[in-house]
Amino acid sequence: MPFDWLAGFSAATDLDADGQSAAAERVMREPRFVEALAWQNPAAVRSWLAKHVTAADSGNPLRRSGYRQAVLGRYAQRYCAKNDTIGFFGPVAWARFDESGDTLRAAGTGRIRRRSVHFETWAVEALSVAWQADPEVAAHIPVRLNPAVSFDGQRARRPWRTDVELTAPQQALIRAARSQVGFAEAAKAAAAETGCAVADAEQELRTLVEAGLVLAGFVVPLDEQPEVALRQQVSRIVDDTARARLLGVLDELEARRGEVAAAAGDPLAVHAALERLGDAFTIASAVAAGRTKQESPRGRTVVYQDSRRDLDVVVGADLLDGVRAPLSLLLDAASWLARETGAAVGEVLADRYRSLSRRTAEVRLSELYFSAADVLTGAEGTVVHEVVDDFQARWAELLRCGRRDEHDQEIRLSTEDAARLAPALFPQGEPVWTAAKYHSPDLMLARTADGHRWVLGELHVAMNTLESRLFHTQADDRAELNAAVAADMSGATRVIALQPNDSPEVSPRTYPPLAVHVSGQYLYWSFGEDSGAPERSRTWPAVGLLVSERAGELVVSSPCGTWTAPVLEVLGEFLSALVVDRFHLLPPAPHRPRVVIDDVVVTRRSWRVPAVELPFDANKIAVLADALRARGVPRHVFVRTAVESKPFYVDLDAPLLLRNLARVLRLVRELPPERGHVDIVEMAPDPDELWLTDDAEQRYTSEFRVIAVHDLSAPGAVAAD
Repeated sequence: MPFDWLAGFSAATDLDADGQSAAAERVMREPRFVEALAWQNPAAVRSWLAKHVTAADSGNPLRRSGYRQAVLGRYAQRYCAKNDTIGFFGPVAWARFDESGDTLRAAGTGRIRRRSVHFETWAVEALSVAWQADPEVAAHIPVRLNPAVSFDGQRARRPWRTDVELTAPQQALIRAARSQVGFAEAAKAAAAETGCAVADAEQELRTLVEAGLVLAGFVVPLDEQPEVALRQQVSRIVDDTARARLLGVLDELEARRGEVAAAAGDPLAVHAALERLGDAFTIASAVAAGRTKQESPRGRTVVYQDSRRDLDVVVGADLLDGVRAPLSLLLDAASWLARETGAAVGEVLADRYRSLSRRTAEVRLSELYFSAADVLTGAEGTVVHEVVDDFQARWAELLRCGRRDEHDQEIRLSTEDAARLAPALFPQGEPVWTAAKYHSPDLMLARTADGHRWVLGELHVAMNTLESRLFHTQADDRAELNAAVAADMSGATRVIALQPNDSPEVSPRTYPPLAVHVSGQYLYWSFGEDSGAPERSRTWPAVGLLVSERAGELVVSSPCGTWTAPVLEVLGEFLSALVVDRFHLLPPAPHRPRVVIDDVVVTRRSWRVPAVELPFDANKIAVLADALRARGVPRHVFVRTAVESKPFYVDLDAPLLLRNLARVLRLVRELPPERGHVDIVEMAPDPDELWLTDDAEQRYTSEFRVIAVHDLSAPGAVAAD
């Protein structure tokens, strides 16, 4: 949404209650803002937003109007000042690099070109679970083998549990479950094969389900159309009455979703359509149509919306030339960080493997993975922290080649000066797992009096951030993205861990899971009850994969010996998650100067301040603003704390936004000292430097998500001789 909507927030003073009310009301009267609230906070729209507008018109403000204005301010800063990609208030647009062109070219109105509304996976799962408890449906529930269990003849190996010796009837049921048929159908097939009674086969099947060897339930994938997979499974139910009833429920929910999509642009109609959908969902599933922040950090409503901005951008050669050398230096450093992290983790894995091998003749991937969970998740004191300390020490050495200004606000380093030392500090080599060939810098463009200047937002290490599904659903040519990923593989085979649907990390919108499947070049393994690999590709259970040491290197092998891969390749998804957000040139400090390489801002000025050192009285926010200015903090900043998962925007001249900061400070002061600080970073580009405008000349914040691909390949998996 336009950054200009926040202008009124700074027009009011601390003592100007009427001005603050007017600023909040101006935003509240914007249809797009109300529509966004209908998606994000329908309870506010339902309970007080309309009443608040009516009361303001009558000159009789509602009780708690100050609190509600603060709520509006929090949403306004999120919609107008941040580069969140979500809904129509954070749309996707596409840009291309053009080596033959010049400067920056943008075409389109800057508004919304198209939208799509999708069911959340959790909602479709809740519906399927309700159906599984229905006595008329229970016999038709699909059964399948637990992807985390390895079956070898008469033996079933379970992760972290004892093996199970299978009886002849159980083996027949296992064979039937491989076809993912209904519960009753699997029991009948096993009974026919073994000659036992169907009732006995059904009881044996229940035993297998209770033992975790077989899963009974509809499979709901983590993608943008989970209802399609559910419909396909329901369509295979042989009972006409049960099938028709369940399909009718899906028909109604999909029709209600269609009403939500059709209402786009009319905030009250969107709210009403979402309410109707929520009511229909609750009736069908007996589950509330929304989840709290405590229940889930993401995906709290039944449906979500993504959109494509009406904007096409071409970045010309002159702008590329300005960022090429500095970005090359940063990418070399990112590759070093990934490679050194992999090497350090590899040493720990080797130690853990040797410890395990002294106790057992065969070490399985599930055992090694479990024993190394602390290292793979970056627990305090594990090796990734040592690597990051080394990384930052090397950058400190490199930055000594630069020049500090007299006020210590900025360090300027030329790539020419850096070139004398950088190759020794960040020597290059092959990526040690396939995903580590990718790095994803988020670049922002500032419009200056002299032209443009690049600003690095974040650099995501060892990850292709365009693997998030939302970018594929909003792509103009989805096949083009898929082809680009396939081309990057260079014939290598990537090994991918499948995440269970109940993992807090997964989402149908964002990675994980991967949005792209490269047929024939991706291998998948399971460590939990995931929804399966794409295109029904084979999944290898971790408990069935063997770890061994060959020529000093740990490798993972399939039980039938068809393929082997370095252990770092097999655990690559976890390594990427471990290192992706650790690209920080300098450690936190009371003040960190801005770092500029050539003319690219690669680190913005920042401050780390103990919350106890800042006043937090919401009624004396001018004192808070003065305290921050005394530390050199500029007017426009972003703040991150341990109580807010994402940074939020603060304008030191905007009372409502300062009140939000005061509210957060009050919470942070209650935390232990090691977490009781606030991290503040300057806004760059600042509001006067925003380049993106719509057809009404309203300004927007934006960033370019760039994918850089290393020209060397990782070892990957190889077919065994």
